[in-house]
Amino acid sequence: MIRLLILLLSLSVANFVETFGDEFFAATGSRGNPPNAFTSASITDGILTPIGSESVFNADIDFTMDGSLLYGVGTSLRTIDPVTGSINVVGGFAFEGNPLFMLRLTVSPNGRLLGIGLSERRVFEIEPNTAELTFLSEPTENLSFMEFTPDGRLFGVAGVTLYELAPSDGTILSEVRRLSAPFRNGTIGSDGTLYGLDLGLTTIDSLHSLVDIPLTASGSETLVATFLPPPGPGNTFISSIAIAPTAIPEPGSFAVLAAMTAVVGSRRQRRESGQSNNS
Repeated sequence: MIRLLILLLSLSVANFVETFGDEFFAATGSRGNPPNAFTSASITDGILTPIGSESVFNADIDFTMDGSLLYGVGTSLRTIDPVTGSINVVGGFAFEGNPLFMLRLTVSPNGRLLGIGLSERRVFEIEPNTAELTFLSEPTENLSFMEFTPDGRLFGVAGVTLYELAPSDGTILSEVRRLSAPFRNGTIGSDGTLYGLDLGLTTIDSLHSLVDIPLTASGSETLVATFLPPPGPGNTFISSIAIAPTAIPEPGSFAVLAAMTAVVGSRRQRRESGQSNNS
């Protein structure tokens, strides 16, 4: 029985480490007037709640796989404190002596930063400590966004098509499926679920749909949430969505352990009671 308890305890610890609860965040922008904002994003009621007061436009945001760092991109590489919203600029983007605007960002399981430049949608590797860029490829399709899965695969969307990409440089490997809409941004959860953000034909003060997209040719897309950007003095829109993985215990794992502990305790009490009666 003791061995069984040890086994159950080890399984419970494993579930605690490997099971995640995902928290959504968003970056919003405005046409013509500030504020730009960093927000939490509730998939329950679609409410975006600003975090902090800094007005910096993040074209894209993405967490490391362990949730320890949140990066933002635009004219520069930044780190963002998801609790306070404070921003630290790592460095400005430039390539071949010219400033570069980074449109999209994804972080691999081993911490590599890959970005898509606005001009010509070229793929770059970003040095996380200096923001120095290394050119990787120029895909044959204009990618709207790309995202790594927890197991290191890379997927990207161009138009209404989902592609699998080469994790090394972002080149297109194969077409996965056709999509219901031209998703402009997306994120992948700790369980490998791809979420696409549908900005529609107009992104100004309009509803933004978050959709679960299967990473296979079969299966149906599922609406997860609908967001309306927070009101502001300018026309607002959501530029990016990101997920922060947070370790939580798997439901039931500790309950099983507690139940087994109670059984052992009850048997021990009965055994000790029997010994007492026989003495």
